[in-house]
Amino acid sequence: MARLRKAYSSGRLTKAQVNRRGYNKFLEISKDIQVSISEDKINEDEKWDGLKGYITNTSLDAERVVVQYHGLWVVERAFRISKGTLDMRPMFHFTERRIEAHVCICFIAYKVYKELERIIKLAGIKMSVGGDVIKAATG
Repeated sequence: MARLRKAYSSGRLTKAQVNRRGYNKFLEISKDIQVSISEDKINEDEKWDGLKGYITNTSLDAERVVVQYHGLWVVERAFRISKGTLDMRPMFHFTERRIEAHVCICFIAYKVYKELERIIKLAGIKMSVGGDVIKAATG
Protein backbone atom coordinates (compact mmCIF):
# COMPACT_ATOMS: atom_id res chain seq x y z
CA MET A 1 0.00 0.00 0.00
CA ALA A 2 2.89 2.34 0.77
CA ARG A 3 4.27 1.88 -2.78
CA LEU A 4 0.85 2.55 -4.28
CA ARG A 5 0.33 5.66 -2.16
CA LYS A 6 3.82 6.91 -3.07
CA ALA A 7 3.20 6.29 -6.77
CA TYR A 8 -0.14 8.09 -6.54
CA SER A 9 1.17 11.01 -4.46
CA SER A 10 1.49 13.13 -7.59
CA GLY A 11 -2.16 12.45 -8.39
CA ARG A 12 -1.21 10.56 -11.53
CA LEU A 13 -0.46 6.95 -12.30
CA THR A 14 1.15 5.57 -15.43
CA LYS A 15 -0.50 2.82 -17.43
CA ALA A 16 2.13 0.38 -16.09
CA GLN A 17 1.24 1.33 -12.52
CA VAL A 18 -2.49 0.92 -13.16
CA ASN A 19 -1.90 -2.52 -14.68
CA ARG A 20 0.52 -3.64 -11.95
CA ARG A 21 -0.78 -6.78 -10.28
CA GLY A 22 -1.98 -5.96 -6.80
CA TYR A 23 -2.48 -2.24 -7.46
CA ASN A 24 -5.46 -2.35 -9.77
CA LYS A 25 -7.81 -4.01 -7.29
CA PHE A 26 -7.50 -0.94 -5.05
CA LEU A 27 -8.14 1.61 -7.79
CA GLU A 28 -11.32 3.21 -9.01
CA ILE A 29 -11.15 4.39 -12.59
CA SER A 30 -13.77 6.88 -13.72
CA LYS A 31 -14.31 9.24 -16.62
CA ASP A 32 -12.14 6.86 -18.66
CA ILE A 33 -8.94 8.51 -17.33
CA GLN A 34 -9.44 9.59 -13.73
CA VAL A 35 -7.96 7.19 -11.18
CA SER A 36 -8.26 7.25 -7.40
CA ILE A 37 -7.32 4.91 -4.56
CA SER A 38 -10.37 3.25 -3.03
CA GLU A 39 -10.05 3.15 0.76
CA ASP A 40 -13.17 0.93 0.89
CA LYS A 41 -11.47 -1.71 -1.28
CA ILE A 42 -8.34 -1.53 0.87
CA ASN A 43 -10.35 -1.96 4.09
CA GLU A 44 -12.31 -4.88 2.59
CA ASP A 45 -9.07 -6.60 1.52
CA GLU A 46 -7.48 -6.10 4.97
CA LYS A 47 -10.11 -8.40 6.48
CA TRP A 48 -8.38 -11.31 4.71
CA ASP A 49 -4.80 -10.44 5.72
CA GLY A 50 -3.10 -13.51 7.19
CA LEU A 51 -5.86 -15.87 6.10
CA LYS A 52 -5.82 -18.45 3.35
CA GLY A 53 -9.03 -19.63 1.77
CA TYR A 54 -9.90 -22.61 -0.38
CA ILE A 55 -12.71 -22.69 -2.91
CA THR A 56 -13.85 -26.14 -3.92
CA ASN A 57 -16.74 -27.85 -5.61
CA THR A 58 -16.43 -31.09 -3.63
CA SER A 59 -18.50 -32.44 -0.78
CA LEU A 60 -15.38 -33.05 1.34
CA ASP A 61 -15.27 -31.51 4.79
CA ALA A 62 -12.98 -28.51 5.31
CA GLU A 63 -10.22 -30.47 7.06
CA ARG A 64 -10.03 -33.02 4.22
CA VAL A 65 -9.88 -30.22 1.61
CA VAL A 66 -6.85 -28.71 3.36
CA VAL A 67 -5.14 -32.12 3.62
CA GLN A 68 -5.73 -32.77 -0.09
CA TYR A 69 -4.43 -29.32 -1.01
CA HIS A 70 -1.25 -29.85 1.00
CA GLY A 71 -0.64 -33.06 -0.98
CA LEU A 72 -0.98 -31.25 -4.30
CA TRP A 73 2.81 -30.89 -4.59
CA VAL A 74 3.06 -34.66 -5.23
CA VAL A 75 0.85 -34.36 -8.31
CA GLU A 76 2.72 -31.26 -9.49
CA ARG A 77 6.05 -33.07 -9.08
CA ALA A 78 4.74 -35.99 -11.14
CA PHE A 79 3.85 -33.60 -13.97
CA ARG A 80 7.29 -31.95 -13.75
CA ILE A 81 8.98 -35.34 -13.99
CA SER A 82 6.75 -36.36 -16.88
CA LYS A 83 7.35 -33.20 -18.87
CA GLY A 84 10.97 -32.64 -17.88
CA THR A 85 12.91 -35.77 -17.01
CA LEU A 86 10.83 -38.16 -19.12
CA ASP A 87 10.48 -35.52 -21.87
CA MET A 88 6.82 -36.32 -22.56
CA ARG A 89 5.12 -33.95 -24.94
CA PRO A 90 1.49 -33.44 -25.91
CA MET A 91 0.22 -35.69 -28.65
CA PHE A 92 -2.78 -34.83 -30.75
CA HIS A 93 -4.84 -38.00 -31.02
CA PHE A 94 -8.41 -38.02 -32.19
CA THR A 95 -9.64 -41.51 -31.42
CA GLU A 96 -10.50 -42.66 -27.93
CA ARG A 97 -8.31 -45.75 -28.30
CA ARG A 98 -5.19 -43.73 -29.22
CA ILE A 99 -5.79 -41.22 -26.42
CA GLU A 100 -6.10 -44.04 -23.89
CA ALA A 101 -2.95 -45.70 -25.27
CA HIS A 102 -0.98 -42.45 -25.00
CA VAL A 103 -2.10 -41.87 -21.40
CA CYS A 104 -1.27 -45.49 -20.57
CA ILE A 105 2.26 -45.19 -22.05
CA CYS A 106 2.88 -41.95 -20.12
CA PHE A 107 1.65 -43.55 -16.90
CA ILE A 108 3.81 -46.64 -17.40
CA ALA A 109 6.90 -44.50 -18.10
CA TYR A 110 6.27 -42.54 -14.90
CA LYS A 111 5.69 -45.77 -12.93
CA VAL A 112 8.97 -47.25 -14.22
CA TYR A 113 10.77 -44.03 -13.25
CA LYS A 114 9.30 -44.09 -9.72
CA GLU A 115 10.03 -47.80 -9.28
CA LEU A 116 13.65 -47.31 -10.34
CA GLU A 117 13.90 -44.39 -7.93
CA ARG A 118 12.48 -46.58 -5.12
CA ILE A 119 14.82 -49.51 -5.84
CA ILE A 120 17.88 -47.24 -5.88
CA LYS A 121 16.86 -45.72 -2.55
CA LEU A 122 16.15 -49.08 -0.90
CA ALA A 123 19.49 -50.45 -2.08
CA GLY A 124 21.26 -47.47 -0.55
CA ILE A 125 22.91 -46.66 -3.87
CA LYS A 126 24.09 -43.07 -4.04
CA MET A 127 22.65 -42.42 -7.48
CA SER A 128 19.60 -40.65 -8.77
CA VAL A 129 17.33 -41.11 -11.75
CA GLY A 130 17.45 -38.18 -14.11
CA GLY A 131 17.69 -37.25 -17.75
CA ASP A 132 18.65 -40.05 -20.12
CA VAL A 133 20.80 -41.97 -17.64
CA ILE A 134 21.16 -42.81 -13.98
CA LYS A 135 23.49 -40.21 -12.52
CA ALA A 136 25.94 -40.71 -9.68
CA ALA A 137 25.03 -38.44 -6.78
CA THR A 138 27.60 -35.72 -6.23
CA GLY A 139 28.64 -34.27 -2.92
